Amino acid sequence: MHSLWSPALIAAPALLVAAIFCADTLAAALARGFIWPVPKLTLAEAVIVRNAGEAASQIIAGADPNAPSPLGRASSRIGQRAILPLEAAVLTGETHLLELLVNHGARLDETALVQLRCRASRIGEDRVAEWIDARLGWRVECDQ
Repeated sequence: MHSLWSPALIAAPALLVAAIFCADTLAAALARGFIWPVPKLTLAEAVIVRNAGEAASQIIAGADPNAPSPLGRASSRIGQRAILPLEAAVLTGETHLLELLVNHGARLDETALVQLRCRASRIGEDRVAEWIDARLGWRVECDQ
């Protein structure tokens, strides 16, 4: 004869895991770590991971879109310890991130545009290269 407790005992581990998952998800949504702390991103890191909301929040809170940001774990992948947020946006290939930075005060003079355009071309980010060409009004020729 089966007791009523058998199904409950079988389901208990799965219910426990689901409860922990829900608690951690809720804590992350509230920007608090439940199981582990939510890492604080720099502005360039937020751009590299394509987190436009975090990037905008940081700029509104006072982060300078024209200053290099240190890179934590991303530095080994990119090969640099600090990077300009605009350079990070070029690496992502996402023109909306470039727009976000420019709309929030990132300065793009002609020299910076040419440098970013050549970097985009070297890494095969054609959309970014076209965005920069359109902004300049002429096509940049880069030495590969």
